[in-house]
Amino acid sequence: MNYSNFTEWKELWEKDHGVKMSQDEESRYHDGWKAASSLSFPQVDYVFDKGDKYFDEEAALSILLREGVLFSNGRKYLEDNHKEGEPDEISGPTVILFVICNDTFGWACAAAECLPYEEIENLYRMWQQDKMWGSTKWCCIHAGLKPMAPVEESLRIAGLWDEQMDKLKPNHWPYVPTEPYQYNLPGETDDQRRLRVSGSKI
Repeated sequence: MNYSNFTEWKELWEKDHGVKMSQDEESRYHDGWKAASSLSFPQVDYVFDKGDKYFDEEAALSILLREGVLFSNGRKYLEDNHKEGEPDEISGPTVILFVICNDTFGWACAAAECLPYEEIENLYRMWQQDKMWGSTKWCCIHAGLKPMAPVEESLRIAGLWDEQMDKLKPNHWPYVPTEPYQYNLPGETDDQRRLRVSGSKI
């Protein structure tokens, strides 16, 4: 349990023990309380050892969750029943993790990529390299698809675009909307909006 101050803890102690705390005990406990309260525990992103040989997947996942790179959800899964010729059984649900990549491949597209266990280190290293765009690059590589044009431009500016990104499948998102034209005007179809945005005439 957490107690906001020593007096609150003392009252609960006395209630629990059924006696008043002696002056000597109060002094001793209060000194300990003050000493513990003065301690600071800095948040340490410890994932690699000094030789950079050991990678702590659990620590990396906790950091990526804390930083909003990952989000959790639930899903049922297939469990191997170890019986030849018989289908696996649906079990669960269990907690699963996704890498967020909203508005990466298209505007207003809530998207996410599954995170294989063996890819945790790659994702973490890319995010460490650039905490703004590193996970976006990972999502593009994992999906095998280039991002839409504005995201590609941001990745190039960040210095994250490389030969591997060039080899990904092209993104054919039809237009690059800019305010205030990213939504259809009253009575306007999607095709008419695209033509208007591109500056072409119908």
